Amino acid sequence: MGYDLHCRTADFRFGICDFPKVLKLALCFDWIPKGTIEWDDEKNCEKVGGYLYNEYQYVTPEDAFELAEALERALEQLPELNSTGEPMRYPRTLVIGDEPFGTIVRGIFAESEMGLYIPDQEERSRLLYEFGNKDDRDYLREFVAFCRIGTGFTIS
Repeated sequence: MGYDLHCRTADFRFGICDFPKVLKLALCFDWIPKGTIEWDDEKNCEKVGGYLYNEYQYVTPEDAFELAEALERALEQLPELNSTGEPMRYPRTLVIGDEPFGTIVRGIFAESEMGLYIPDQEERSRLLYEFGNKDDRDYLREFVAFCRIGTGFTIS
């Protein structure tokens, strides 16, 4: 199980727990999700949906670009961890307070699950260190490149 992301020219895959963590990391670095585009069979029209389903919902090119921008900001802050998980370098000092993390972000969930998500400092720190090893940093860079293809992507 996991998340398969598809665009016209490429595919990308996340494990079931990894994609939500990447989205939370992006939220910590000022990504404001626009919501996905889903088809509502009952109303026969498009609707705004969430990111955590596997129902071929569409992430627009603009939203994918902004997601990539936020993850690039996160990559600048990630610590470099050695093979035992110890820091090789520490992240730059993060701005804490009203900006940029104090804003309330409407979330990554569908309208029925929509809530207010405020990443706290502990979660930001945990996410930064969780993605600190070289393999995870490289994977994030590959995902940023995928988001920048420019066609948006579907989640299945």
